[in-house]
Amino acid sequence: MNGKGILIWQGKNCGDKTPRSAAQACQEMGLKWVGLKIGDDASARYASYTDMPAAVRVFRDAGLSVWGWHYVYGGVRVRKDGSAYRYGPSPEQEAAFAVKQVADLGLDGYIMDPEKEYKVLEPAPRAAMFTAGLMRMRGPIALCSYRFPRLHPEFPWAEFVAAADVHMPQVYWGPGRAVPDLDQSATELLLKRRLPFVPVGRAYIGDGHSGPTQSEVRAFMQRAEDRGCPGVSFWALDFLQLHKGGAALGDVIRQFVWSPAVVPPVLPPAPVGDPNHLHATVQTDGLLVRSAPHMSGEVLGHLTSGAKVDVLDIGGTDAWARIVFNGRPAWTNVCLGNRQNIKVD
Repeated sequence: MNGKGILIWQGKNCGDKTPRSAAQACQEMGLKWVGLKIGDDASARYASYTDMPAAVRVFRDAGLSVWGWHYVYGGVRVRKDGSAYRYGPSPEQEAAFAVKQVADLGLDGYIMDPEKEYKVLEPAPRAAMFTAGLMRMRGPIALCSYRFPRLHPEFPWAEFVAAADVHMPQVYWGPGRAVPDLDQSATELLLKRRLPFVPVGRAYIGDGHSGPTQSEVRAFMQRAEDRGCPGVSFWALDFLQLHKGGAALGDVIRQFVWSPAVVPPVLPPAPVGDPNHLHATVQTDGLLVRSAPHMSGEVLGHLTSGAKVDVLDIGGTDAWARIVFNGRPAWTNVCLGNRQNIKVD
């Protein structure tokens, strides 16, 4: 999620309804990545495009990284009057669907979108079941939900944040609130857990507010860049092309040149003990191996369940193991939040 990106809801509302025209629009705005909808609950029937494999290829061919976003219900529906009832696929089924879609489509990452359905009917246990099912996810996971945790105390923040690699809040500001809302969202979410922060800005008319102004969109991107966010995004390409004034907002996004933050190198911790006698057994299938001890390191491959790896050192708040992979030094995240991935012999 480095640089400018955008989400797409319904591809039929973008350009001439083909992925090619949407990808061209993304290119013209200078975007680096796109989030395509992979489905609702455990069904792909509401995906951004009917032929998702072909759509992913088109965006990739246009030079874009492709993530998949997914609205999840956790087996619950909420009526307009606020009452809730049990219905639909279970949290485990939704998670299994997400893992399979991301793998089958070869996506670069997964965006989970839990909202009001996870504020009722035992939300924490259901969130725990869902996130446990994401343990097999290949690639990073972004949490795309409410911008201000303090306004949603019943939402199971602990469970979802523990499973996330990226904060991706929906910072859909009101008039004149683009920068203050971004700052407040970052303050509240980073207190939950320090993760890369990639806010989603308003590019639509709704929620009782008029459309965002050009100056607000520009200020939003500038503030995100000034804060050192790795990237920024907008909801959504559909609305930029559907609503009056959307073309002008697209021009603002195009004209803004994103300057990547200069991140100081993460130095490996000093070796601990004799590396010939310190080993680890991988417990999770598909554990990513990277070139450096942080999430932006190049992905070199995957470790399979039960593989024996030589660990040279373990350190950090989220523990990174320095290992030997295919005969070369590499790193893997052995403990991310409450996800314990290996045990040391």
